[in-house]
Amino acid sequence: MYQTFFGFKDLPFRLLPDTRFFFESRGHAKAMAYLQYGLHKGEGLVVLTGDVGTGKTLLADSLVEQIAGSQSVSSVAMPQLEPENLLRVIGKGFGLGLAQLDRSVFLTGLVEAIMDLGAKGRPPLVLIDEAQTLPLASLEVLRMMSNLRNGRVALLQVCLIGQPSLRALLARPELEQLVQRVVAMCHLHPLGAPETGEYIRHRLSAVGWHGDPKIEEEVVTLIHRESRGIARRINTLMDRLLLHAYLEERHVLDRTLAEGMILDLREEGLGLAPPAALREVDR
Repeated sequence: MYQTFFGFKDLPFRLLPDTRFFFESRGHAKAMAYLQYGLHKGEGLVVLTGDVGTGKTLLADSLVEQIAGSQSVSSVAMPQLEPENLLRVIGKGFGLGLAQLDRSVFLTGLVEAIMDLGAKGRPPLVLIDEAQTLPLASLEVLRMMSNLRNGRVALLQVCLIGQPSLRALLARPELEQLVQRVVAMCHLHPLGAPETGEYIRHRLSAVGWHGDPKIEEEVVTLIHRESRGIARRINTLMDRLLLHAYLEERHVLDRTLAEGMILDLREEGLGLAPPAALREVDR
């Protein structure tokens, strides 16, 4: 629909994470640096937190792309698993054919496989998204796994990615030993107003945008205030705004068009901010 109307090569504001659209805001650059530092140390755990929709998964995917040639990565996306099942999922993520083995043989095989990956120059990394849902017992197992070493060299690194409640979880007294193994921790914040405009233009440019449609600055202000700087919300708003422009055959995204789009979303129950967000633009 609007992709053809504006001559885009792809839809610029998809909701699913896509590393082609990774935008390195100041906060994302800092978070990436923390993650890279933690991996460079080659030991312990790295923790990344952020509100829903701030781009944690996309950041992690971009990191995995960077290290794909030098490390083996096992990604776990739904970690509400008790210890043994979690370890089996991790092993499967490393491509290990151990799932059908009984518990003792499996655990021995997993440790040997982790040692083998390190010996081959591809140190293993376990990356767990939505880590705030991990049971306490599973977190304790991850701590013990991160203690595996060959002499002075750690055999396994763990990266925990989650919502702010992950920090509250890690603050529990029974997880003190795990927290002592954390070598880097960073929180991803929403985009500021200037970065919201940069983010919008970045994603549009990635699909071949050359000024059509034109975006008036008031629209960026509305999008930022309505989304509160949350990347996923920005995507929802901009996708709908481009659809509105296509339906009305408009090549300028102006305030009137944006206000109409926002009101339509609210009528559908998809409003993302109180109505005051529109009035504040006048001040």
